[in-house]
Amino acid sequence: MALALQAERRVTKTKGQLRQLRADGKVPGIVYGSGEENVPIVVDERMLHPILAYHADSIVQLDIPGIGTKQVRIESVQRDCLVGKCEHIDFRLVRGEADAGSKETAEAEVEAARLEASAAAES
Repeated sequence: MALALQAERRVTKTKGQLRQLRADGKVPGIVYGSGEENVPIVVDERMLHPILAYHADSIVQLDIPGIGTKQVRIESVQRDCLVGKCEHIDFRLVRGEADAGSKETAEAEVEAARLEASAAAES
């Protein structure tokens, strides 16, 4: 079963505008990935909650009008420390099978690339 989430592009920038979004039941966020421009978005909190509760490590099909559907993974979630409400979410674009793996796999690949680069520099 593919998880899907509808998002909208976000043009709000100020704290007051972001607070108003949260009061309206929306969660601001960002979609980022190597080689592509960061996209500020907003998602409906009611649609996001079940994904965070039951499928936080899954790949999500994020539909953004004007951009299309992107495969993303939830990278981080900032919550209100008193009530636990989601205040901001970061999505990372998934590219191929390497990104579809765990965060540990991706970190291991980055570390291997660093070691290789440092060994090449020493030679």
